[in-house]
Amino acid sequence: MWAAAEDFRLDHPAEPLPLIVYPPPSITRARALDACEREGRPWRIACTSTSLSGVRAAALAGLGVVPHARSLIPSDLRPLPDQSGLPDLGTTDFALTTGRTTARGPAQALARAVLADAFRLHRAPTAAEASAPVETRW
Repeated sequence: MWAAAEDFRLDHPAEPLPLIVYPPPSITRARALDACEREGRPWRIACTSTSLSGVRAAALAGLGVVPHARSLIPSDLRPLPDQSGLPDLGTTDFALTTGRTTARGPAQALARAVLADAFRLHRAPTAAEASAPVETRW
């Protein structure tokens, strides 16, 4: 879905939609550009960032709108309602699949990490989780 800063206001529909996106290849970028093209909505890339922090900062600065996974929208950005007149981004499902004999090494570690943390995507973090440092091991 589309997200933006709380005080962001869309310009007239004839004006290019300012997009804040990741560089290609990016599923959300491709979705946004395809949706705008499909519905004939003019657009422009207002900001590109390789990190969620950069995308979030650009949105909070009011530079534009972000195509984002509904369940992962940062709490300081607001989802834009369907009535906002923005193109429909559709839905995308992600699946992690492995065969019993193929899940080894890095693939097995990734599968375990995703499955272990999947529950966190559907609830707000506890105070301890929110303040805990993030550790990534490869």
